[in-house]
Amino acid sequence: MDTARFLQQLQFEGYLKTPELWSNASIIGLEQLKLEPTNYHLNYEFPARRLGMLAEEFLLHQIAQDPSNKIIAKNLQIIEDKITLGELDALLKVSNELIHIEIVYKFYLYDPKISQNELECWIGPNRRDSLVEKLKKLKNNQLPLFYHPRTNEELVRLGYQADDFQQKVNFKAQLFIPYNSEEKRYTDVNIDCIEGVYISRDQLNNLNGLSFYIPAKLDWLTIPHQNVDWVNFDEFEIQIDELLKNKMSPMCWSKADSGELKKFFVVWWK
Repeated sequence: MDTARFLQQLQFEGYLKTPELWSNASIIGLEQLKLEPTNYHLNYEFPARRLGMLAEEFLLHQIAQDPSNKIIAKNLQIIEDKITLGELDALLKVSNELIHIEIVYKFYLYDPKISQNELECWIGPNRRDSLVEKLKKLKNNQLPLFYHPRTNEELVRLGYQADDFQQKVNFKAQLFIPYNSEEKRYTDVNIDCIEGVYISRDQLNNLNGLSFYIPAKLDWLTIPHQNVDWVNFDEFEIQIDELLKNKMSPMCWSKADSGELKKFFVVWWK
C-alpha cells in the first residue's frame, strides 16, 4: 500500500470510530442514521478533497459494504431555470427503508462564555461556524429542499416520490473542551464525542516537555499514532506562532515520554 493510500486508510478508520453527535434522541427534530462499522478496509482511494466531502465518501463507502443496501443517488443537484437551488447529499435504501440523508462531520470547541444554553456554546475552531448554525441550516434549508417541486421531478425521474422517503442525518463530530476547565456535565451532546481540550497561547508552556505534531486538515480525522515527524516544544512554538498570527487554530497531537498520545487545539482567540 502506497503512502497516500495508507494515510487515507487511517483517516477512514478515524472516521468510523467517531461517534454520532447524538444518538438515542433527536435534536430539534433531526433523527440520526446510525450505522455499525462492518469493514475497516478501504477498497480504493478517494481523490484528495475537502474534509467534509471525504466524510461523505466514507459514509457512502460504509453503506456500500452491505450488498442489501443501495445508493440511489449522491450529490443530487436541484436546478431551476439554470440556478442551483441546492444539493441533496444522498438518497439511500438501507434495511429496506428509503432515506434522504444529509451527512455532516464537524469539529467543535466549547466556549462557556457564549451562552447559558449548552448547544449555543459549541463553535468551530476559528469561530466562523457553530453547532446551532449548522443545525438551523439543516432544519430550515437543506432538508426542506427535498420537498421542492424541482426535487420531486428528479425523484420521479428516478422512479420515486418524496413520500417514499424518510429524512435523516448522519452528524458526527469531534468535541474539545477548555484546558483545565472545571468539571462539567454535558447533557445535550454525546460525551463520547469529546476528543480532547483546547488551549490558548498563554497556556502553552504547561505542555513543555512533550513532543508535538501538527497534522494536515484531512488528518484531523485520524487517531494519533507514533509514525509521524515529532518535534520538540521549541520547534512547536515556532510553528504555532506562525499559524496563530494568521488567525488559524490548528489541531495538534502531543506525545508524552510514556508514549501517551493526545489530540488538542491551540486557539488564536483565547
